[in-house]
Amino acid sequence: MDGEKRAGLRVDSSGGQTGPPFRPGFGKGEGVKVFLEKIHGVMDLAAKIIMINMLIVVSLQILMRYVFNTPLQWSEELARFSYGWFCLFGVSLVTYERAHLRVTFLVDRFPRKIQYLLEIFALAIMLVFSILIAWSTLELPAVQGNIRAYSLGVPFYVLHLSILPGFGISALHIAYHLYLELKSDKGAPR
Repeated sequence: MDGEKRAGLRVDSSGGQTGPPFRPGFGKGEGVKVFLEKIHGVMDLAAKIIMINMLIVVSLQILMRYVFNTPLQWSEELARFSYGWFCLFGVSLVTYERAHLRVTFLVDRFPRKIQYLLEIFALAIMLVFSILIAWSTLELPAVQGNIRAYSLGVPFYVLHLSILPGFGISALHIAYHLYLELKSDKGAPR
């Protein structure tokens, strides 16, 4: 029984564990999967921190304006910048989970092979679109120049650069989903 894979562990002939746990399927694409899971975790944590930041800033602004009658000048701009980053991090998070809204009324009526081909086509279009959006974002600082937010003094391209991680990381997720679809045999007739 040397090298037998039982209950996910490598065992020797006496039944004792001889090495690290056996991970079935840990091969091509698994390192990418782990990398994308880590990126997803970081993006998820960042989105939560940004949401808490927005909640605190907006609550503070309400308190200062209506209780102390002294509104803050910078809170609206900070909330706006935070909201932009939060939304575009959400693009990446939703893409990772493949949770985008889908209208499948017509697609569901096609045979399985056509549905598979349409899924491949949709993922390819999403990948090209995400790459183009992320790439065009790199030009924004040059186009916008030195236009700054009045209260914060931060250049507006800082807000618009949130597009880069949002769509750039989405492109990575989409490429991985496309790889998995092409590797699968979902289009094979039963």
